[in-house]
Amino acid sequence: MSRFDQAMAAADANLFEVFGDEATYDDLSGTTIPGVWVVIDKNVEIMSAYDTQMPTRRNVASLRKSEVPDPKRGHKIIAGTETHIVDRLNSDDGHVLTVLLQ
Repeated sequence: MSRFDQAMAAADANLFEVFGDEATYDDLSGTTIPGVWVVIDKNVEIMSAYDTQMPTRRNVASLRKSEVPDPKRGHKIIAGTETHIVDRLNSDDGHVLTVLLQ
């Protein structure tokens, strides 16, 4: 791991602990990952959702790739009393993933 990757991993961990919530990730195969940090943003304007050129508002979850490397449709994110269902991957910069929620 490069020094840049190490610095980014440390920065991401700190940012998620400040701005995020601790959650449990359930991949529906019997594997649950407790202690995952997630940032839920509501009513985010997304372009080109569902192959259209019109903006739409969606709820989005940001996850650390080191904690949840491969989110899939239908997986659950349980944060506090709320359960969020993954719709699809929206972006992946190699460190942080964003997923659209159903």
